[in-house]
Amino acid sequence: MQYIIGIDGGGTKTEALIYDFNGGEIKKVFSGLCNISVDFDLSIKNIEECIKNLISGFDYKSIKFIIIGLAGFIDEKVSLSIENHIKTLFGIECSIVMDADIALYSIKKNSEENTVLVIGGTGSIVAFEEEGIIQYVGGYGHLIGDEGSSYHLVIKAIRQFLNRRDLSEEISDFDRKIYELFGVDKYRNIIDRIYGVNKDVVAGYAIDFASLAYDGFEEARELFINEGKELAKLFLKAISNMTNKENLIVGLRGSFLNNAPYVKESFIDELNNYGIKYKLEKESTKSVKGCFYLALRNKVFER
Repeated sequence: MQYIIGIDGGGTKTEALIYDFNGGEIKKVFSGLCNISVDFDLSIKNIEECIKNLISGFDYKSIKFIIIGLAGFIDEKVSLSIENHIKTLFGIECSIVMDADIALYSIKKNSEENTVLVIGGTGSIVAFEEEGIIQYVGGYGHLIGDEGSSYHLVIKAIRQFLNRRDLSEEISDFDRKIYELFGVDKYRNIIDRIYGVNKDVVAGYAIDFASLAYDGFEEARELFINEGKELAKLFLKAISNMTNKENLIVGLRGSFLNNAPYVKESFIDELNNYGIKYKLEKESTKSVKGCFYLALRNKVFER
């Protein structure tokens, strides 16, 4: 029996599995964040930990390949060095791709359907494939944008809060909640809660803003609605670059897009307002399964 290892390295956690050649899950492990743009050394450490735990007690000589989908900007030289490092360390061929690639193939599977991926998680990106080439819109990272993500929502909320304070506007109930949320009594001290921490820590405050939205704070509700609209903007940019816009299958990935209040609804409303014809994928498959389908596409099991 031949196997592959698939690894989905995300902004907050890493999920890794062994698959057989039928796509059956043999073993699964988890580790911490895997965003090389945020923390390169920790990301590599978490990848290594996943692989070690997967092959422990397993006949790893039957593992044909490792496919790793990484969050963050991937330079060609860096990806090659990681691939060589993994191969040297474990004796298994390895391929580094973007996390968006495996997410896209978790939707496409082994079909030729016209598929668009929309990710709204800690970060954001839209991806599609034409003539065998995967293309992207957005996904530039938190320093440039990441509109339509939990990180972007929190930073936008803080910017708006600081702007109101700089203008000495009357303190609203929502502002008082922000003071309480970040545990500060002077508004400029909120900066200390943001700088010097990982991206996923900042993004985690989106859960608290969600609670405020559920509690009826219109300001919080608007923040989530706007992130859905931002994702729709990325989607519209993507399909403007597509030669074939017919029979679109749209897959939604990321806990922020799928679980945060108002985001998914806002995204879909925007698409409908523009008259976009599409179908949402019938049944969502975890992004890491895209590693298996990429292995099929690249004929890994035939080597």
